[in-house]
Formats: sequence, C-alpha cells, structure tokens
Amino acid sequence: MFLFLEAFPKRKESSMGSMSFAKESLYGVTRYNPSRAYNGYTLFAPLADFFVWLIDMQGRVVHRWKMPYTPGQQGILLSNGNLLYLGRTETHKGPEQHLGGYSGMILEVDWDGNVLWEYENDYIHHDFWRKDNDNTLIIRWYGMMPE
Repeated sequence: MFLFLEAFPKRKESSMGSMSFAKESLYGVTRYNPSRAYNGYTLFAPLADFFVWLIDMQGRVVHRWKMPYTPGQQGILLSNGNLLYLGRTETHKGPEQHLGGYSGMILEVDWDGNVLWEYENDYIHHDFWRKDNDNTLIIRWYGMMPE
C-alpha cells in the first residue's frame, strides 16, 4: 500500500455560509483493531517531501528512505527489501498540457538508499509492475493522431 498524506493545522474552523466545519489533524495510529486489521507494514510518502516511510501496525517507524525525487503516484517494497518508486521529475519535457498521474522517473533503491536502477521517461503514468524475471513493466502516455 502506498499512501499520500496531507498535513493540516492542529484545528482550523471554517465557515461557508450557513455551514461550518472543523478540520483536526490526527497523528500516529488513531484506531487499531488487530482482529479487523490486515497485519503488515504501511509504506507512505508525503506529497511535497523527499522521504518514504515504512511503519508497523503500531505506527512505529521501521525505516525511512531519502529520495532524489518527490513522490509520483506509487512505490512498493520488493521481496529483497529494495524500494521500487515512481518519482516526479522537476522538469517535465513532455507536452504542455497536464498529464494526469504523471511521474517521470522510476527507480529502485536498496535499504540504504543507494540507487540501483533508474529509468526516466516524461510519459510514465501512475503504475508499474516488477515481474519475477526482474523486468519492470510501466504504463506510459502515448500520443496518437486523430484518424
């Protein structure tokens, strides 16, 4: 699982006409029912940050990687402990219009954060898959002329 988190101030009250609401930030594990939870780890990366975090079921940090790119939609922890990660490149050289799910870079890093493999393509979309033979499949945008 790869989560993107957004931080809000501790408490912010807002009013829109006759409707008002409050936003409150919650930190750490806010609800944990072991009998209903899928036991394992959670991998997440805040959108504007260069860190990827791996936490356990109690919210304790198991590991963190400093990445050369901010997150670009997905990352997975491979069976060998390496991280396969889509990063958002700073300079998009593709078409002028915004491409939904755009990333731009896919890379594999080891547990210590060393880049083992990377591939840059301005049209990488939001998903990928690492096959058993270590080939990596990506989804990418491809321009087509109208018929």
